[in-house]
Amino acid sequence: MNSAMRLFPVIIIGLFFTYCSGGTTKSIRGFRKNMGDHLRDDIIDQSTKLFFKHGFEVERQEGVEGETSGDVFIETKWKDRLPFDEEKADGIVAARTKIIIRARITQKALNFTSNQRMFKVSYTMENEFMVGLDREWVRRPLCSRLDAYCRRVYDEYKSQLRFAKGD
Repeated sequence: MNSAMRLFPVIIIGLFFTYCSGGTTKSIRGFRKNMGDHLRDDIIDQSTKLFFKHGFEVERQEGVEGETSGDVFIETKWKDRLPFDEEKADGIVAARTKIIIRARITQKALNFTSNQRMFKVSYTMENEFMVGLDREWVRRPLCSRLDAYCRRVYDEYKSQLRFAKGD
């Protein structure tokens, strides 16, 4: 078999994953973005608003209650959603999504007269899928419609945090 024939399956698989990921987010771990530095109260308040608006329920949170000086971690429960047409065409019969907010304390203060510390925020939207008759949840690259949905929710959260920060 010549070298072109051996490369054909590799090229096809590569094109498939490039198409399904929309050419942007190729990770099967989810949609991830760093969001810069923000105040603890803004992170918590804006996360709560975002989750409520989009129907997510908090499953686990750390560093949220009371006067704590540690990092913040908020994770939602899995939220079932209908598969997009692209996903259905790929054999996906069920889909679910969750959001994870991590905020690590930085050495920066809000300003010279404040003791409020800034937190470096990361945003993750994870997705799992059931394919065909297989009843196990799996992770796959994001198709273009799912990538657009993840970006829309992320952009909304980013705007909320910027507005709260006064940018």
